[in-house]
Amino acid sequence: MNPLYLLLFLISALIFMAYAVRYYIFSFVILSFDYTRLQRQHALELKKLDTENQRLVTVLIPAFKEFGVLERIINGVMHLEYSRLQVIVVNDGHIQDRGRSALILEELKEKYPNLFVIHRLNGGRGKSAALNDALPYAQGDFILFLDADYVPDPWLIRYLIPFFLVDEKCAAVQGFIEPHNNGLIPKVCKLERISGYCTELFARERLKLVTQLGGTTMMLRTDVIQKLQFSTRTLTEDTDLTFRLLINGFRVHYTTLGGSTEDAPTTLRAYWRQHHRWAYGHIQCALQHTIPILRSRLSLREKIDALFVLEVYFLPIITLLNLVILIVAPFDFVSWPYIVFGSSAPFFTVIFGALKFKQVRALKYLPGLMLFFPLNAFISLHALAQLFWNTVSRRELPWAHTPHGR
Repeated sequence: MNPLYLLLFLISALIFMAYAVRYYIFSFVILSFDYTRLQRQHALELKKLDTENQRLVTVLIPAFKEFGVLERIINGVMHLEYSRLQVIVVNDGHIQDRGRSALILEELKEKYPNLFVIHRLNGGRGKSAALNDALPYAQGDFILFLDADYVPDPWLIRYLIPFFLVDEKCAAVQGFIEPHNNGLIPKVCKLERISGYCTELFARERLKLVTQLGGTTMMLRTDVIQKLQFSTRTLTEDTDLTFRLLINGFRVHYTTLGGSTEDAPTTLRAYWRQHHRWAYGHIQCALQHTIPILRSRLSLREKIDALFVLEVYFLPIITLLNLVILIVAPFDFVSWPYIVFGSSAPFFTVIFGALKFKQVRALKYLPGLMLFFPLNAFISLHALAQLFWNTVSRRELPWAHTPHGR
């Protein structure tokens, strides 16, 4: 093998295998815990702390041209098993949808007196800007953020609040997310969520590593988020906020008990737009936060895990690089064992998560998830190239909305 190919192969192989080992560890962590019983017992103990004196909670819902799902999300929020609620909806597409959302929201205001609506005439510039405009109106001690295409579990708030009461450094809690719609692409997305929320986030919570916010179904301390606000310089404000919280000495927790169902993308175009936005924004965060994380006061294992999280969208690109090198300059005595061991690891997180969460039927779509892997690798590569070009040409990539409820 050419020395240059060998060097590139060894470096990329080391990174690739490090991620693979991490995925295997996470998979076996969930096997080693009866976490359904463990977490329910823990949650019941935590809920007792907040039964006598409920804190005021603000529910904040950004909505850009979401007239097809507005009534569903607001009805879901109003039926949460929690009495002290302030509900704010930010209509961020008032002009773009020709007032259709505004008409629905004004009708719902008559039905629900505690519903407060903000109509942004200059909306459509991104979720972060819409949320930041609404933050000064939040009166609760905590803010529950929900995207408009989600439906929360009625007990969601009661499962999230206790984390703040037992951990004074807790600034945010993330709940689980599960797609509920049918079709091949939504089912592939469901397997992705099983891997990410049922296996990875749970394992990272149990191992006291870095828990990542998902942008929705998350609760934050009002005083903290009003001070930090959401960044408008990245397409993934949730990832950016996660690492700014960690750098500022706060903790983020995760629970599998309280969560929401979502409308996953149903077309390849919608899937591409959503995952491209995630890849582009995540790479932005990697470039912005890698050095600050290394300089932070996090423990060594937290820093290592933070780097794994930050650089994760480089992994598909590294995988492609490995495959190209092995095709161009085969290294036979390690190639096949290496490929099988490394490439199987992410699917173990899916399989073990599905088994633990009793989602075995979803595994019949596992071949579909495998077929989507090359697409996600290309999405990551495209996002990296586009970010490089936009940086050089000093352009900004506009925020891309994923359509729902059409």
